[in-house]
Amino acid sequence: MSGAIRCRWAEAPDFAAVLALSGQLARHIEEDGPSFTAAAFRASHVGPDAPMKLLLAERGGRVVGLAAWTVVHELFSGAAGLYISDLVVDRDARGQGVGRALMAAVQAWARAAGIRKLGWDVWHANASAMAFYEGLGARADREAVPYRLTVDEA
Repeated sequence: MSGAIRCRWAEAPDFAAVLALSGQLARHIEEDGPSFTAAAFRASHVGPDAPMKLLLAERGGRVVGLAAWTVVHELFSGAAGLYISDLVVDRDARGQGVGRALMAAVQAWARAAGIRKLGWDVWHANASAMAFYEGLGARADREAVPYRLTVDEA
């Protein structure tokens, strides 16, 4: 696959492509496939007022990657940060600069918004992702330990 990579905001008609990439990620990290609906996708990831930002990477008119994030605010420092929830590159487009293009676009957005810190989680067995991020200059955060709490249905 060749050609220039173009990053753009997700739109409602992109649901099938986003669902397919999300499914690839789920399989890669040994999770069940995504269960979100087109309506939930539009509400959470599409448009300027959506709580999540979602950039898509295209090459030759085909979606080959995505980056999703939200802005977080720390009370103790007063600083805004950016938490990347998902970075996915289509398995057939890996190693071709798509992930780098997406991360550069996310960093540019953060810079324009006055945000200086980006964070994300990496599945413990995803050595290729860790190597990719370290190649960008990122380092594992040894100061914070992530915790999860499952909220049971009432």
